[in-house]
Amino acid sequence: MAKDKKVSKTPKKSLSYYYNPFYKDNNELQFLEVWQVLEDDVLGSLYPWQYVATAENSNRIVTLNFLALKNFENDYRKYYDQMFVYKVSPKLLSEGNVHRLGSILQPNLILCFDIYQLEKFGDRAAIAGLNFLSNIGATIMIEGVDKAPVDILLKYPTTYFLLDYRYYSNQNKGLIAMMKGIASQNNITIVVGNVNNKANLDIFKSNGIDVFAGSALVRPKRKPDSFIVDATTIEQSEKKSFIVSNLDAPKVKDRKIKEEKEDEAVVIDVTSQKEELKVRLAASVLARRKEMEEERKRKLAEEARIRKEQEAKERELQKQKIEEANRLAKTLGAGQLTTSMEEFATLSKASNKNGQVKRGANVIKLNVSNPRKKK
Repeated sequence: MAKDKKVSKTPKKSLSYYYNPFYKDNNELQFLEVWQVLEDDVLGSLYPWQYVATAENSNRIVTLNFLALKNFENDYRKYYDQMFVYKVSPKLLSEGNVHRLGSILQPNLILCFDIYQLEKFGDRAAIAGLNFLSNIGATIMIEGVDKAPVDILLKYPTTYFLLDYRYYSNQNKGLIAMMKGIASQNNITIVVGNVNNKANLDIFKSNGIDVFAGSALVRPKRKPDSFIVDATTIEQSEKKSFIVSNLDAPKVKDRKIKEEKEDEAVVIDVTSQKEELKVRLAASVLARRKEMEEERKRKLAEEARIRKEQEAKERELQKQKIEEANRLAKTLGAGQLTTSMEEFATLSKASNKNGQVKRGANVIKLNVSNPRKKK
């Protein structure tokens, strides 16, 4: 009886990396944005926008960021004259993490931060961390600026603003000119991402913006040499590195001190992350429904309050009218004139021959002249 053949399965990598190119209008490659993709046998490929929100709520995002910086390190070290962009969490700006980050950076790597996550992290701590990185020569990019107030836009040190193409159209193209003006006055370069339609690119080009990325131009690929044609590579000994030993990392108050696990020993449970994301989304929906119900009740209560106030005003006005009528009646006494048609008819019937009728102490003269006969 033949023995069963052993089937050897190569374990699937839990992480893979894609490169999303930013091109200038003349098809000149500007940056390669790095996407860290989580691979799962059941769920398939999970892209950053599908799991980062969940990972941000724990220290897992720190581990994922440093794993990415280590795994594609060979690429941005090999293509030394090519700029790479990687989106990192503001948690890497905390004490210890930012010092470690600064020690592994290269001059051709741009760090991209989300402006709302910076605010959530704490603007003072974020600014301190960004200043630390800028002082050692790092290049900073800020995304999520499309709806941020101007005072928030300008308080973070940065070289690039990353606009999201989907927020702009011909109807609000004035907003593009405003963003371009703010950036130009502060020596900031604007680039546009997520372009999925070429039709409206002219509204950006007409305002002097000419660097774009998105599926409408080129789709991401796994290897950087798919986009880099004429690459310059240099020896490791000739490469520059940041010197951070003589700089103190910024302090962050009430920082939770936790020893990070070794990156190689971290096991990424993608399924549990996906389930956690589902739970958080469900909780978010319930919270939103509760908020909408509270808003509906608040509006009903406000309408009832306004209606009561109007009714009270009407009652007060009616009361004032009655009081004014009683005051006049008291002033005029019992012989006051009347505009009542019924009383006028009663007076007419009670008229005497002299055309006068007595009503209390007063005498009311009535006009009882006969109408002229027609000739």
